[in-house]
Amino acid sequence: MRTILVDSREKTPWTFKRFKCKVRRAKLKVGDYSVYGYKDVIVVERKSFKDFLSSLKRGTLDRQIEKLAEVERVMILVEGEISGLRYHYFRERYGSMEFYLKAIADLTARFRVPIILMPTRTIAESVCFDFLVGAANDARTHIIPCYIRAERQAKPNQRKVITDL
Repeated sequence: MRTILVDSREKTPWTFKRFKCKVRRAKLKVGDYSVYGYKDVIVVERKSFKDFLSSLKRGTLDRQIEKLAEVERVMILVEGEISGLRYHYFRERYGSMEFYLKAIADLTARFRVPIILMPTRTIAESVCFDFLVGAANDARTHIIPCYIRAERQAKPNQRKVITDL
């Protein structure tokens, strides 16, 4: 059974109660969700629709994605559909839909971090769980053997750094 790590600073975390997993709060360097044993390798960043729009407009999302891009397996999940940009309230407050579509495409191309908009919070939680478990299963066969090889080749004083994953 997998243990999902939820960043201790996450204000409205997903609970993952519908899934067979343990959930533990921990301070993560980047992102909001990870898997125990892979916190520096697999990360999901959750954004509410309003937070996503305002951080895009302010330009703070660029710096955050830059940090996320350093992680091996990463995804940004936004709780809200792109069609929400058509509503008058968002257009008045945040700007045109074209601006956000262009910004999403630009950030995805520059940093190679997928930004996925989900229609509901429940669906976003499911996609997060599936991504974390799938990435952890794949990492067991691809990522971990690399660290084992690197540990064998490392000098004794370097081994601690490699094994602290």
